[in-house]
Amino acid sequence: MESIDIVFDNPKYYKPGDQVSGNVILITSADIKAHHLKIRIHGVAKTNWTKYSKNDNVTYGAIMDYIKMDTIVWSGDNQNNKLPAGPHVFPFLFRIPANALPNYEGRYGHVRYKISVELARPLKFSIKKTANFRVVPNVDISRFSLSSTKVSRRDVKDIGAFFKNGLVTLTVTIPNKPYIVGENLPITINIDNASTKPANCVRVELHQHSHFTGSTSWKLSGSNELCQKNEMDTVLEKRKKIEVLPKSRGFEELRIKIPRVSQTFQSSIITVHYFLSVMLGTDTLLNNTLHCEFPIIISTVPITSTPVTPLRSARSASQPPPYSVLPPILSNVESYYHPPTYEEALIA
Repeated sequence: MESIDIVFDNPKYYKPGDQVSGNVILITSADIKAHHLKIRIHGVAKTNWTKYSKNDNVTYGAIMDYIKMDTIVWSGDNQNNKLPAGPHVFPFLFRIPANALPNYEGRYGHVRYKISVELARPLKFSIKKTANFRVVPNVDISRFSLSSTKVSRRDVKDIGAFFKNGLVTLTVTIPNKPYIVGENLPITINIDNASTKPANCVRVELHQHSHFTGSTSWKLSGSNELCQKNEMDTVLEKRKKIEVLPKSRGFEELRIKIPRVSQTFQSSIITVHYFLSVMLGTDTLLNNTLHCEFPIIISTVPITSTPVTPLRSARSASQPPPYSVLPPILSNVESYYHPPTYEEALIA
């Protein structure tokens, strides 16, 4: 009987620049004939969808490899292609590249990281084992203006369609900052109801917008036709009944908890970002809703200015070298709130 396990030294998650270390543990109850034992490390972003029509179906997609390496850690020879009975430990060590994306699962694309082990046997099926791992980069906030502590949006509407009922003004204010999964987001709502109808409901939604890029050749360069696909999911919704009478003002405070979602990120084939929508309903049949929207930055770990020194290998010189050796990279992400597990990401 044979068993293979993949054991990580740090089984939680990794950041760009971190070293990933662990062991492949193979236990055999008897000598086993085998060609070789291969460890494959693969981190890939992939998009894929099909456009259907009456005359033709066209498939678009793209693949970007962030980590891709195969290593034969044991091989037999012509005289002896048997792996002796007993436990065998094969260490692995590699570094997460600086440009690695976070794990993500979408309808038209994904970002996945895994380690696969294959024991190839003559005239028999190979013994295989796969383990997924998570990568959590820091969110790049350089593209966002965080010069003020708060940000406000306003919507003014003369409610009603054929017979106007008067102006309603909605002003929404939130803190101007990135948010962490599990963190509360406070929302301040001011309502100036100068109309003849009451305002009766506040609805808050958090939307995930995903953008996918692909081509017919699965390559972004060249003259092949590029195509984009968009996906929007409501990942959180909250409603509150209110009563702001005509010719009066109202004030509401709401809090939402950032759900377990993939963090904000951008790449050439997959981009994920979030918008917070705050809507005010009024007691009219048509043209009855006011709407304010905010772009929201979401991270799965805090964004700090304290650099974290990359992990150093604890392996001795007699052990095999790492599969990939890259220059040390400083990261300013510290662990705080554990991001979703791989299985939770698939469900989400």
